[in-house]
Amino acid sequence: MTPPATCSSSPAARPARLTLVIALGLTITLGLASRSSIVPTDSWLRHYAGDALWAMAVLWSLAILRPSTQTRHLLPLTLAIALAIELSQLYHADWIDAIRALKPAALILGHTFLWTDLISYAVGAATAALLHARFIYKSPSSANIKASLPTPRG
Repeated sequence: MTPPATCSSSPAARPARLTLVIALGLTITLGLASRSSIVPTDSWLRHYAGDALWAMAVLWSLAILRPSTQTRHLLPLTLAIALAIELSQLYHADWIDAIRALKPAALILGHTFLWTDLISYAVGAATAALLHARFIYKSPSSANIKASLPTPRG
């Protein structure tokens, strides 16, 4: 008896994973652009969009790692990661601040704790979850239902 195929290795998971990789790439591009010189320093985009896009990137990354994971599980996990990262910014030791001084680490870990960042993360995670649920995630059960429906003859 052969073991059942997992969704992450099934042909149906491949298009979802490709879509997620594209979404992640676009999100990272927009996030970097929001922190660049093309966005005015005093703009709300500069202050909030990057954090919302960061949370979206976390959800896309989690979904890439496990494309069979339902949106209802990805959203709380994304929010937990965002909260942990933001709370970690309250901790300042020489070793972690040295890591945060590196640009790639700073983009992931941030520098300074701000309550408003938590709101931005929630907005970004919720937006990604809505997009994921509506356009990307296809549950194995819904695929089985569609496959079992009779096709019209004509």
